[in-house]
Amino acid sequence: MLYQKQNAAIIVLSRGCGNELTMTLDSIWMQTYKHIKIFLVVSEVEESSLQNIYTSYKDKIKLIIRQGDYSLARVLNNTLKLAHCSYFAIVAAGDVWQSKSLETKVRFLEKNRGAFAVCSDFDVFDKSGIIQDSFFRAKEQFQDLEEGQEFLVEEVCRYLIQTNFRPFSAALIKTESFFFFGPFDETIPGYADLDFFTKVGQKLQLGCINKILVSRYFDIYKVSYYIEENLKLRLAYLEDVRSQAKRISRKYEYEVVCAIRANYSSWIRYLLKSREKNKAGKTAVECMSKYKVTPRLLFLFFKTLMPSLRSESKEKHDYFYLEKVRNDLLKLHF
Repeated sequence: MLYQKQNAAIIVLSRGCGNELTMTLDSIWMQTYKHIKIFLVVSEVEESSLQNIYTSYKDKIKLIIRQGDYSLARVLNNTLKLAHCSYFAIVAAGDVWQSKSLETKVRFLEKNRGAFAVCSDFDVFDKSGIIQDSFFRAKEQFQDLEEGQEFLVEEVCRYLIQTNFRPFSAALIKTESFFFFGPFDETIPGYADLDFFTKVGQKLQLGCINKILVSRYFDIYKVSYYIEENLKLRLAYLEDVRSQAKRISRKYEYEVVCAIRANYSSWIRYLLKSREKNKAGKTAVECMSKYKVTPRLLFLFFKTLMPSLRSESKEKHDYFYLEKVRNDLLKLHF
């Protein structure tokens, strides 16, 4: 399928909003980048109430009527086939773009051939699975994984969406790359954007999400993440994220390394109780076997919390022993 290089399709979901919808359409039409096609998706119920808006924009937009038995995914797939554009974005009524937003995104994607999408705050999704300067990062590390120890991309995305973080609605996506991952799954009644990120994770074989970033723009005090253990989903909460993140990084965005806070005391007690002189590496392997954790996760655990162990350990030699365990892990597995 060939796409016109210059064109970008903007798909607007009405959601029954009157004034907010008008603001969104105005901001899109006023973009400095003029090679755009605007598609307004409305339900059959909304069609009559939005006639005034459609009349005002009839020369600027194409109206897409979502029939009652059509899922959102089906409507989006049909619209994208109709658009024949190089790029597309899905915008909800109420989202207002700055005048140069689209132009900046298009130029970025043209210059960065490896990227397949870019968000409104210029978070970059590239083919390696790395999301630069984003609220979360996923790395292609499937070669380091063991069975049943995978961080689930779709679960983290679901959490971010549930907390009003909408990465997909803010993204300008290369249409060609999108169809490489496959169209939206029309059997899913819920979020089409969640389905998209699930497909990305599956195609890129993203084994784990090893970093979750807490943005300075959002007050997120708890970050929940999911780890698959013994082929069962286990939900773990990383408590007091804000204070721990400050210990890890003093940057504007606080970086939280994935370490299971709930197992902190158990791991430390086990390592100290079962230590043997000059056999720290063996003890670490035993700990991994007992608690069913990967070498990488245990190492990240030490990397994250070692600065606080010096003050929390009752005896100074405890700290140096745990430091030896960490160093042995580094030699054995990294």
